[in-house]
Amino acid sequence: MCRPLCVIVVAGLACSSGEGPPGDGGPGPVDAGPVWGPEAAADDLASGPDAALEGPGIEPDAGADQTMVLDTAGPGGAFDAAAGDAGPAELDVDMNAFFFGPTPVGCASARAAVLTVSNTGGRSTAALQVALEGAAADRFRVDSDACSGHVLAPAAPCVVEVRFVPKQLASEPLTAELVVKGATGERAATALSGEANVTHFDVFPFLAGYLDFQTVKLGDSSAIQEDTWNNNTDFPATPGEPQFVGTNPADFVVASNGCTGKTIPAHQSCKIGVQFRPGMAGQRSARLTLAAMGACGYSFDDFLTLVGVGE
Repeated sequence: MCRPLCVIVVAGLACSSGEGPPGDGGPGPVDAGPVWGPEAAADDLASGPDAALEGPGIEPDAGADQTMVLDTAGPGGAFDAAAGDAGPAELDVDMNAFFFGPTPVGCASARAAVLTVSNTGGRSTAALQVALEGAAADRFRVDSDACSGHVLAPAAPCVVEVRFVPKQLASEPLTAELVVKGATGERAATALSGEANVTHFDVFPFLAGYLDFQTVKLGDSSAIQEDTWNNNTDFPATPGEPQFVGTNPADFVVASNGCTGKTIPAHQSCKIGVQFRPGMAGQRSARLTLAAMGACGYSFDDFLTLVGVGE
């Protein structure tokens, strides 16, 4: 009785392992679902990465590249990657060179070089350093520095102001470089040049330079004639007392004076009025001289020619 039973069990096992009922073409295979034996596992691994993506809840895009990419950037990795694509920090300065006009020895230039430094790169800079470099670096001075010690974000600016301070006369312009840099390699520089030569400060500030009072009767006074005194330098200047010199200095007087003792700003002016009071008949003449004290003790003189006829 035992043998027939064993035959039935074996037959049942045969059916469950893939033998189906015979059809027109003979016995056919039956899909028994996933097989988890050692051989089946090897087959699954051989099917490649596309097959490895298949499973419950995963539907790979048939038209997309199925290569798997690991995100090693950690939290915020997508943002960091985008920042990396923008490139490193880069510094740029709005002027490649700046020339200071003639400056008296021992004085600071009237005009400062105002230089704007910007971060044109995609990342923030390191803390910046500002320095003057070159053969005549000690002839220039940083007056204002909003860059040193600061970190510039992308597109952020900072400003540095520099003046020229010559210590002695020089036949050639003095040069240096203003350098702004960070520890991670970012750098920008501007060439600086200045001239120290006092001969450039000789000026002739009286506008007319010559006043003709025509004929005036003895004992009378002419109408007041004014001339404009111009401070043609780049520095404030203070005119002193006008003086009359020449052939007939006593025949002329200062009738109005908007200059003496006043500080006249650079490229501004003041007025002096003169009257003719002839002491004798005939041609009369004199010169009005005016000395002015400029920057750092520099002084210059000018004169105004005066003529008239007494009768």
